Amino acid sequence: MRRDVAGAALRSGSESVELDDGEGGGDSGMRGEEEREIRAVIWDMDGTLLDTEPLYLEAEGAIVTRLCGGDIREITHRLLGTTATDSARIVIDHFRLPLTPEEYLEERFERLSELCPRAKTMPGVERLVEFFSSRGIPQAVATSSPRELLRIKREPHPALFAHFAAIVCGDDVVRGKPDPEIFLLAAQRLHIAPEHCLVFEDAPAGVRGAKLAGMRAVALVNEHVDRRAYAPDFQQELHADQLLSTFADFDFDMFHLTTSASCTSKATART
Repeated sequence: MRRDVAGAALRSGSESVELDDGEGGGDSGMRGEEEREIRAVIWDMDGTLLDTEPLYLEAEGAIVTRLCGGDIREITHRLLGTTATDSARIVIDHFRLPLTPEEYLEERFERLSELCPRAKTMPGVERLVEFFSSRGIPQAVATSSPRELLRIKREPHPALFAHFAAIVCGDDVVRGKPDPEIFLLAAQRLHIAPEHCLVFEDAPAGVRGAKLAGMRAVALVNEHVDRRAYAPDFQQELHADQLLSTFADFDFDMFHLTTSASCTSKATART
């Protein structure tokens, strides 16, 4: 799909644009990864769909400051994309907090429960989600958040979450990102093969997990992360396929989006 055509449709909300199906034309000779048809989109939630990062900084920072006077921002980059339990262990070990992971998570949950209902959507994400929906491309959420926090975060945004045919959370998997388990489960619930999925993530761990799942990945660069972390020189195969500063920068030219409505036939139930 051409970027100028897709971008115009996204900006105008037009429903009249036809996607390039790759048959004929100058792009039909493409080979390799760029030729793989994208039939589904999987979204990370925190920092990708919802702007929750400042809320986590406030909640976790308050715990760390109260107990040891430390600054949670020292390790924010290590916490992105991790499960609640893994995150707790990282914080406790780094700052040597006198808490068990369960005690830390209980206090964190109490604080986040008060903060998360005010989380806003990330700029531009709603239009992009609506764009994929308008083209009949099924979408899912793959978030490391536990189920109860997921409920609190999604409740203020019913219109956004109505677009997702499947939602997988941290409670649904054994291994957190960068393990590919959560992405593979999301693809399974959409009934789409992993190689035909496109993942949007803000965490390097999430990008790595998506690539390990055999999917393509777009990284919305997190301000707390060095851009080089999304494309380590020693792991070429695990690079993000595209780096974004904002969703307005998304390059449709890099991906062959499906034109077939048949890919949605098994992915219609909302969760």
